[in-house]
Amino acid sequence: MYEVQAPKPLRDVALNYQAKPAYLLQQGSCHPNQTKMKTAVAGRTILQSVAAFTTVGGFLMDWNKTHLFNPWWTPHAKFHDAMTILSGTLLGTSSLYLLNKKDGDAATNLKIGAFLPAIFYLAQAGSFTFPGAKGMDAEFPEKIPMVGEIKLNEGPFSLVMLAALGAGYLLAKGEAK
Repeated sequence: MYEVQAPKPLRDVALNYQAKPAYLLQQGSCHPNQTKMKTAVAGRTILQSVAAFTTVGGFLMDWNKTHLFNPWWTPHAKFHDAMTILSGTLLGTSSLYLLNKKDGDAATNLKIGAFLPAIFYLAQAGSFTFPGAKGMDAEFPEKIPMVGEIKLNEGPFSLVMLAALGAGYLLAKGEAK
């Protein structure tokens, strides 16, 4: 026969009930640390992606007839382009090293790892403020995409990369405490 047990008093049920926040229920996670970890991984992925592009971007964008092999450019202009390519490569590689480093202070590695590529994109965006300096669209407008009246040259691209670095850092910094 079945033994009938008396129901627990409502007070006991209420005391033992632990409500889960709606955002955890929607994600299928029952532990806040899992969400925090996923957020931190997403942030690190963004930072590593920007750092990787910074490492190779100069070669992808400038190793062609519009820049380094442009017959109209003087040798000194090509020297500055080569210096820019190598600066991006060194900043991006150093960032990747720090973002993947397992020892040392994790918070410091993250801060510097996020800041190094930002140096490159701050310099690129700031270059538009110099006299006579223009983006690639000044010589090759057909190669620059547009959204409405906005030319998506190096200026807006730098701002997008800086925003990605900021977002990646904010997402990842919880893990590095």
